[in-house]
Amino acid sequence: MHAANDWIARLIKLGLTVAVSGAVALGAASPALADDTAELKQLKEQLAAASTNLDEAKANLKTKQDMASQATALKEEGTAGYFKYVGATGAYDVLTDSGLNGKLGPSIHLGASDDATSLDNMGATFEYLDKCNELRAGEGKGALKVSDTLMAMSQADTDWSSTNTEHARVFDIGENLAWNSPENDPFARWYTAEKQNKTNGNGITGHYDNIVNGSYQITGFAIHRNSSNPYGGNTYGQVFFFGLTPRMVRSANAWAGSRSMTVQDYYANFQSYRSFLSNAGANVNAAQEAVNAAQKTYDDIAARIQSLSSPPQPNQPNQHGSSSNSGGAPGAPSAPGSASPSNPGGSTSGSRDPLSSRSGQLGLARTGASVFGVAAVGLGLCLAAGGAVLLKRKAAH
Repeated sequence: MHAANDWIARLIKLGLTVAVSGAVALGAASPALADDTAELKQLKEQLAAASTNLDEAKANLKTKQDMASQATALKEEGTAGYFKYVGATGAYDVLTDSGLNGKLGPSIHLGASDDATSLDNMGATFEYLDKCNELRAGEGKGALKVSDTLMAMSQADTDWSSTNTEHARVFDIGENLAWNSPENDPFARWYTAEKQNKTNGNGITGHYDNIVNGSYQITGFAIHRNSSNPYGGNTYGQVFFFGLTPRMVRSANAWAGSRSMTVQDYYANFQSYRSFLSNAGANVNAAQEAVNAAQKTYDDIAARIQSLSSPPQPNQPNQHGSSSNSGGAPGAPSAPGSASPSNPGGSTSGSRDPLSSRSGQLGLARTGASVFGVAAVGLGLCLAAGGAVLLKRKAAH
């Protein structure tokens, strides 16, 4: 009798223990699953932000690549490339359109090192433009501004005059020319010597008169190096004009888009253009590094999500591709829009989403925990209740 009662008591105790275990399982499973769900939600937000950053980095890279290609093409055209870049279409046409430059065209070799259209040679003209204005100031005359079209006309004229020791007379402008000037200073003859001639009342003074002409408002200057003429050395040319009226700007193709700026402002603009040319390649490299960094950030987050999912079986091909140019690790999930050279548009179709996989596993885990907890509680209560019934019957006997 006592042995039977002990057995029934153990049955009731076992039932209560199982019920308590089920209740504990139900209570313990929920916080763990909630922690995993919160981490995945945070990772999903981070992955979306990383994808946006990667798209922006790739767009910036494309822009820098396009600019580098543009810079390469412009550089090959020498100063004509500069005029094209700033929208001075008339100046560009002066150097490239035979309908405007006539006999000068064969003498123009865009961008050649000795040519007046060399960017280096154009860069060397600004000290002479400054000096001209200093001399004018000494005569009480206003400073001349630099004109795109007059810079181009001076370059075309000077290239032609480097082999023809005379004025080209293609454009209706004032012009000073000098060949092989002492100490590379054409103003020694144009201004100093001819001012003395004017004082003495004999000799030529036309170059001096052009420099101090108060009616002139805009100018251009050019240098052709190592000239092929009896004088040798450098050929210097400076051209002058009275200024543009709205009617002339509208009617003359040579003046289309031409700007007039102070020497200082023009020089700053020209230097900015040269910086654009020289930095184009470095900008592409920096943009590519930014893409690589953004791709790595995306891949690292995707890898963390992947690590929360079931690992792939040995020798099983990974279902996520990565861009061959992205800098990401092989096997990492592809960022949206990533592409290999043979698939410029990029594709992620058919790939398994680690977030969806993990969410499914969480759902199964939550269901399993619930089933186990409910079953354990139910079984435990049944055992305890059955034991209580048996104990009651024995007590009745």
